[in-house]
Amino acid sequence: MKAYLFVFAVWPAALLATALSISLAPPDATREGQIVLERAPFCEFFVVKSGNYYVFVADRGGWVIALAGGNIVSGPLFAVGPREVWIDKRARLQVQIKGWVMSWTSAMNRFDEECDPNATNPFGSGADFLHAPLG
Repeated sequence: MKAYLFVFAVWPAALLATALSISLAPPDATREGQIVLERAPFCEFFVVKSGNYYVFVADRGGWVIALAGGNIVSGPLFAVGPREVWIDKRARLQVQIKGWVMSWTSAMNRFDEECDPNATNPFGSGADFLHAPLG
C-alpha cells in the first residue's frame, strides 16, 4: 500500500514542483550581474551571479580579454542562446548564454569542467582569477 502512495502522491508532487520551478525561472529581460568566476584570457567561459542565480556564459567573439578587470555584466542573462551583453556598461561582448543554476557548488563544478584548472597559466594558478561570490 505504501508503494502506491509513493507512486500516486509523492512522485506527481515532485513533478509538479519541478514544472513550477521551471515556470518561475527569471524572465527574458535585461538583467545585471557580477562576474564571480573567470580565467580571462585563458578560457572563454565565465560565470555571472545575478540575483540568486549563477549564469553560465561563453564568449563567442574571441574578445574574452575584455573581461580582465571587468565586473558587471548586463543584458539578457536569462535567455539561453547567442546574446549581446555589456561589460561594465562600456564594452559590448557577443556571448552564448548556456544556462544557470542556483547552487554555488554546481557553478564551480561546471566552471572547472569548462575551464581546466590545470591548464598552463603564465601568470600563476587559475585561482588568481576567481572572484569572491556575492552574499
